[in-house]
Amino acid sequence: AKRTATTEAKSGAKGGAKAPRAIDSLIQRSIAEQEAAAQAKRQRREEAEAAAAAAAEEAPAPAKPAGLPWLVKGIAVKIRDKKVGLGAFYKKKGRVSGLEDGGFVGLVKVEDDRGKNVKLRIDASLLETVVPKRGAEVMVLPNAPDAAVRGCRGILTAIHEDAFNVSVRIEEGARAGREVTGLEYEMISKMAKK
Repeated sequence: AKRTATTEAKSGAKGGAKAPRAIDSLIQRSIAEQEAAAQAKRQRREEAEAAAAAAAEEAPAPAKPAGLPWLVKGIAVKIRDKKVGLGAFYKKKGRVSGLEDGGFVGLVKVEDDRGKNVKLRIDASLLETVVPKRGAEVMVLPNAPDAAVRGCRGILTAIHEDAFNVSVRIEEGARAGREVTGLEYEMISKMAKK
């Protein structure tokens, strides 16, 4: 019995001394790994922002597609290409603040991961319209078939998901007060907040 108690006391003393050192080592390693991961994430974000800024300044615009340009100042758009900003802006929504190349390229203000507004030069083919909820203000885009409502603001009155189109009550212009139905999702976009 004496021998067992002595052995337990010795092993307890040794184990007790090693355990705090092992735990401290694990905690320090975990903290170092977390710091390294955070640093790598910051570096990737900064590289993506730098690449986006460089691409916005240096990239030539792709050849103009056939048809009418659909971008309009003040509308909300969604970035649909993973290549923009190395994926940092994929599926992000922004506001068209300016147009270039006859309306086929938009200057889009987008908020980055840190909440900072970034202005990107993006081809219209890499963007898509934003269809809001019923009751929201929208803009009928220049690619709409009815010339009398192109460029007019309106209120979205219905979304017809089965037919992939919407109905809009026009608020200005020659058709003010009338409802236009059958406008495809690509023919309207939500008005962005300033």
